[in-house]
Amino acid sequence: MSDFNDITRRVYEYAYGIDTRDWRLYRSIFTDEIHMDFKSYNGAPGNTMKADDWVSGCRRLFDNLDATQHTMTNPLVDVSGDTARCRMYMQAEHFLQNRAGDAGFALGGYYDDQLIRTAEGWKIRAVTLNVLWNRGNRHIMELAVRVITRDSLTAAARPCRRVRQTPRAQPVGLVVTGATVTDRKRSIARFLANA
Repeated sequence: MSDFNDITRRVYEYAYGIDTRDWRLYRSIFTDEIHMDFKSYNGAPGNTMKADDWVSGCRRLFDNLDATQHTMTNPLVDVSGDTARCRMYMQAEHFLQNRAGDAGFALGGYYDDQLIRTAEGWKIRAVTLNVLWNRGNRHIMELAVRVITRDSLTAAARPCRRVRQTPRAQPVGLVVTGATVTDRKRSIARFLANA
């Protein structure tokens, strides 16, 4: 059972690293060279690359989104000696206030990951994303990687909709009103650190 727990934790850290913008954690889950196949999302064939390059590209995208939440469930883990395969359902929510449409983009499907046991524990060496559905404004992903212009900064500085909480409920939202992009990122980081 220890391998199962270690492997699923490693895969969960994939989502947690992105959503909390903990790029050190995110980098630590990969071997130095990785194979990433997101063809079902972007149409491009899978590619083998340095993990540092992958993390740098993810950082460029996710640091510019207002918020994200990746959830993973139903892990199926197969271990064979020092290698493993983990398949897990996923849903990913992405948010960016903008003038080009809806602020949200979501997708769902499953990851098919290949891992290897190392001296530091299990590491991911290959990820295949299989998208089964998506909804919302896919263009926010493109907007997030563009250089911030005066127009996009003005759009991002618009107040967010307030999220109301019932007195007995656990916190379900973050209120950042009238903030710049940098202020939002700091507020989100503080919120996640105290969650």
